[in-house]
Amino acid sequence: MADIKTKYASAASITISLASLADSAKRQSDVVDNSSNLYLDAQVQLKVKTGGTVSGDKAVYVYAYGTTDSSGLGYSGGASGSDSAFSGTLANTKLMGVISTPASGTAYESDIMSVAAGFGGLLPGKWGIIVENKSGSALDGTESNHVKKYVGITAQSS
Repeated sequence: MADIKTKYASAASITISLASLADSAKRQSDVVDNSSNLYLDAQVQLKVKTGGTVSGDKAVYVYAYGTTDSSGLGYSGGASGSDSAFSGTLANTKLMGVISTPASGTAYESDIMSVAAGFGGLLPGKWGIIVENKSGSALDGTESNHVKKYVGITAQSS
């Protein structure tokens, strides 16, 4: 009898521009289309670098949005599926994680966040992330100081 084991794909970038993201601003990523890869889950990890003096929440919040892609409905929360400012409703998206940002001018890596966990254990046909900056100041202005990646997960038999 074969064992079923987890298989990890190579890391892929998530397209979302975080350079100079203002305090209290929200930005959404380009959609990730899962219709070809058919991943069971996607593990997301970010690195963000703070800019000026941190205050308030001293945190960056990461949400997921998605769609079934066959229902004729749009993306959850009113996301557009493109790398742009987000003006939709966060309450209709899924909070995946919080990146604590207690110091200015410092890079912080998030914990690993499961996209499928936010959607009841099943990865949507199309999904993306929304980043809300609540660090107290704009994020660092150099895009390369922010890293946004995911790893797709499938199962294999051995």
